[in-house]
Amino acid sequence: MKIAGFFQELWPPVFGTPVGSIRRFLAPTPCGDESGIVECRRSGHEIIGLMGVAVDVLDPEQGFLSGDSLLTGGEWLWRADLWRYVHLHHVLPPDEFLNKIKVHDYVVPEVEQSRLLEVLDFVEARC
Repeated sequence: MKIAGFFQELWPPVFGTPVGSIRRFLAPTPCGDESGIVECRRSGHEIIGLMGVAVDVLDPEQGFLSGDSLLTGGEWLWRADLWRYVHLHHVLPPDEFLNKIKVHDYVVPEVEQSRLLEVLDFVEARC
């Protein structure tokens, strides 16, 4: 399972070795297709929906983001609040992840239920 936004501030160590701090992935300006990326990633298939909120790790004064829900497109897993970091702080997700979004024309592909269950098993084994 590939994790988009696998930053040390957002994921527990049981998911593996993060790519580093989210601060290393800040861009000075939005990427050209940021709005398409944001809309696509907001519409992923929900694997786990957790009620609650999380503090914005880059700007705690800004307030709270949506909780720690996890979404997938079948191949990738991401937190529901990743889109907020992309939109508000111009955090750059992995290039491979962005290329996948573009290949699917900014639409999360349909995923068979058996694959969704595999992703859920992956997550549950780490929680």
